Amino acid sequence: EHLYGSYSGAAGPDGRVTITGMQPGFYSALALDSAGKTSLQSRAVTFHLDSDQSGLQLALAPGEELSGNLQLVGDPQAGESEKRTVRLESADGNNPLGQAGTPAVEVAKDGSFRIPNVPPGKFRTVVEPLPEGAYVKSVTLDNMPKADEVLDLSQGAGGSRVKITVSRNGGRISGRILGKDGEPAIGMIMVLLATAPKEVNEDHASRVSDGQYSFKGIRPGTYRLVALDILELLPILSGGAQDDLMKQFFDASEEIEIKESDRLSKDVTAFTKLPEKK
Repeated sequence: EHLYGSYSGAAGPDGRVTITGMQPGFYSALALDSAGKTSLQSRAVTFHLDSDQSGLQLALAPGEELSGNLQLVGDPQAGESEKRTVRLESADGNNPLGQAGTPAVEVAKDGSFRIPNVPPGKFRTVVEPLPEGAYVKSVTLDNMPKADEVLDLSQGAGGSRVKITVSRNGGRISGRILGKDGEPAIGMIMVLLATAPKEVNEDHASRVSDGQYSFKGIRPGTYRLVALDILELLPILSGGAQDDLMKQFFDASEEIEIKESDRLSKDVTAFTKLPEKK
């Protein structure tokens, strides 16, 4: 069976799997078994296919336990929830058939947590609920900082320890979205706060209400504030390479430096046409 650029097949009574019709190229193979009470998964094996491949060994095993600690810095807010959970979310786009993540586990009062049955893979940590205006400041795995916050547990989680630091002092920015006439924009407006062109997408968008936008819990850094008048841009956005279009909007937007605890006010004019390339 072919699914999202991957191939799958069912194992026979002897545990053997045969998959046909595969195109030459690099592949990552893994085995899954979710029939029992405990899900089993193998570690991924990468190989290059240029002819028939046989003899791959995929050993099914239960997931391993990942222990960790959650630390919150900054002054607590009035009415802030004391109970928090941590879960793992899959960050491996090359593993569409793998487990999507793990169920949430409750964090103890001392900040410790244990996530059982973690399958091999790459994951991001998700803390819920985050205090309003907070952001994940750092993630370390076995005392090694993870700049992209991705935990590589491809070889198993056993014995590893993760530390998550959350700061309550995220930056904030808000303001008005203006039209080409300088008046508050009306209609279907999408506003985004991005550090790179690839982030100019709906995942990083904020709703515009009555011509106003707001972003909270911002990690310190240099951003571009990109506002798009969707209805005016519809003929452009419906055709052409989206990545190239979004890069043009990103490059034509003003840089804004946001520091921890900043409370910035910034009006921004929405794009109604494609900006000229710099």
